Order: sequence, then structure tokens, then C-alpha cells
Amino acid sequence: MDNTHHIELKEKKRLQEITDSAITNIELFRQQAKAALKQYSKRERKLLEQLHQDTSQPYDFLDQVETQLIPLRQALNAKRTNDSFKKTLAKHTLQRTSEVQPAVDLVIDYSDNFHIETFVRNNSSLTSLHADWLKAFVTTMGIEEISSLKKHYSDAVLYRLVAANHAITIVDPNSGIVRRMLDTTGIRRERRKTIAHENSRMRKITTRRSELSQLHDGLIPMISSVDWNIMEVLALRQEYEKKLSSLSVDDVLDDKRRLELFDSVTSEFKKKHAVQSVTTSLESARQSSAGVDTLLLRIFDLSTTQKNRLLTDFKEYRGIDDEEVAITQARAQRKNNLRIR
Repeated sequence: MDNTHHIELKEKKRLQEITDSAITNIELFRQQAKAALKQYSKRERKLLEQLHQDTSQPYDFLDQVETQLIPLRQALNAKRTNDSFKKTLAKHTLQRTSEVQPAVDLVIDYSDNFHIETFVRNNSSLTSLHADWLKAFVTTMGIEEISSLKKHYSDAVLYRLVAANHAITIVDPNSGIVRRMLDTTGIRRERRKTIAHENSRMRKITTRRSELSQLHDGLIPMISSVDWNIMEVLALRQEYEKKLSSLSVDDVLDDKRRLELFDSVTSEFKKKHAVQSVTTSLESARQSSAGVDTLLLRIFDLSTTQKNRLLTDFKEYRGIDDEEVAITQARAQRKNNLRIR
């Protein structure tokens, strides 16, 4: 299995965090990637290059050193000062407890070396020269250094993976000067392309919003301005039609009866809207109530075909509004990230 894919499977949560960053804020992602690649030092890269040659899965090797070998060696070396262990060894070697320390050290040193050699042998098929290098590697690095190396390595791999998946150029501070210059140029080119795309979309949004605003006798911007839940309104309309169908022909033809039914169906909705629109005068309250009635009546009077078309167009209207907000936020994020970097 490819080592990148292996880390991707092992670090799913971390991969998702990095991916989310790339999707929501490219400039912040670039800064985070640059910091991660800077942490992954040249010395660490040389160590990993050697591990790539000597082990099939360097990440797994580091993980096993961290979670298995080092804790085992720590537990073993703790026996050097363990009185119970000293007494047991003294008893079996026919020595005084006060004189058994050299034997304790000898046993622990032997066991420590045994576990190291076993670990190296089980995790590689190497020449003795390479085995000696791995033995030196696992015996000279502490658990903090191993943990740091593993994190720096996996983060570097994951940031590069996400950058490649999303076609985002990033700068590696530890790469050569020519590579850094090329990547910096690539970033500028990507920014120009992004800005051009945003400008194009904003122009199209403005044009399309104007077109949608003219449809349905201007109903769409009116509904949008009062911030109603269009699905709730259409559900009330459906309830009205259902109750209307159960009336007699005379009642259906009676304007007063239909208006009474309309008021009955929409009364709770209108109360809720009135609470949200606190006014300061009776005249304003009357105008607000009349405005709600007028807009609801216009929606209720639509044919089924007109209603379906209104819903489709209104969703598009809200969609381009959301896109405009997203572009505006992205521009603000980019400006802020570039200012504080």
C-alpha cells in the first residue's frame, strides 16, 4: 500500500480537519500548510528518507516505536529500582539483596537489547548495517521526539495530499529557493484566477437577481424582504385549498366565505408576523397587517403551475443571495489572512 494512502487511512480525523480548512478558507489553509511544512525539518526529512528505505511503512514503524517499544523499555528500566524485583532476582541467584544491583542491571540490559533487536527484526528485513542504524534510531530518540517526528511527518503528507486534491499551491519553507519562487508565483496566479472568477460570478448574480425580481409581478423580492419561510406559506396555501374543496359550490363562489376561510387558515401566521414587527402606532400596525394580508393573498391566488414556478425561482433567488454572501465572506477572509500573515 502507498504510504500516503496508508497515512490517509490512519489519520482520517486529521485529514478531515485539514480538508475542511482548505474548503472554507484557502489562505488560512496555505498558512497552516506552510507552518506544518516548516516544522517538518530537514533533519526529520533525512530520518524519514532513511526509514523509507529500511521499513515498508515508516508511519507504522514510528507509531509502534511510540506505543509499543518505548513503553516496554520504560517499564523494563523501571525494574532497576524495583525492590520486589531485586528481592526475587537475589533469591533466584543466591545473592544478598544489597549486592544484587549489578545482576539487575545485567538482566535488564540484556532484556532491553533483546526487545530492541526483536522489534527491529520484526519490522524490517535488512542487512546488519541497516539493522544497526535502526537500533541506534530507536534507542537514541525519546517518546516525545518520536511523537513529534510522527506528527510532523503525517501532517506534511496530509497537507500535501489535500493541496493536490484541491489544486491549491502551497509553499514549503524547507524546499529550495527556486521551488519556493515557483510556488509563490503559482499562488499569485491562483489568487488572480479566483478573484476573476468571483468578479464574474458577482456580475452574473446581479444580472440574474434583476431578472428574477421582475418575475411573478415582483413577488420574489417582496417575499425575500419579509424573510418568510416560503415552505410554511405554501403549506398554509395547501391547507386552504384542501378546506376550500370541502365547501359547497355556493360557499366556494362566495367571496366573503373564502376570505373567512383564508383568515382562519392564516391567523396564527399573521399573529407571529405581527409579534416580529413591533410598531409604534395604530396606523403603522394597520399598514403592516394589510401588507401581510396582501402578500399572502397574492400567493394564495396563484395557480398550481404559477406556485410551482414561484417556488423554483424563489429557491434560485435565495441560492444566489447565499452565493453572494459566501463570496463576500471569502473576500474578507482573504484580505484579513493576507494582512496578518
